[in-house]
Amino acid sequence: EEEEEEEEEEEEEEEEEEEEEEEEEEEEEEEEEVEEEEVEEEEVEEEEEEEEEEEEEEEEEEEEEEEEEEEEEEEEEEEEEEEEEEEEEEEEEEVEEEEVEEEVKKTKKKLENKKNK
Repeated sequence: EEEEEEEEEEEEEEEEEEEEEEEEEEEEEEEEEVEEEEVEEEEVEEEEEEEEEEEEEEEEEEEEEEEEEEEEEEEEEEEEEEEEEEEEEEEEEEVEEEEVEEEVKKTKKKLENKKNK
């Protein structure tokens, strides 16, 4: 009987040890899983941050390009306006010159007519 009891005790101890080992293994596995998840989360966060940064940079670049284009357009418009003004001035001057020439001709003719009379 004693032997049987001893055997039983031993078996129980072994079982307990096994259970403990299993529990430890489970705990370790859980810890590993948790760590893996954390690492994954970090990676995902980093990726998201990078994407956000890239998007911001792209937006900034686009804005800069738009501004540059607008400035160029404004400059072109200003140049065109200046050219048009210059042309108008030139035309006005020409018209004035022609008028003056006409006046001079008329006056000369009058003078000649007077002379001839």
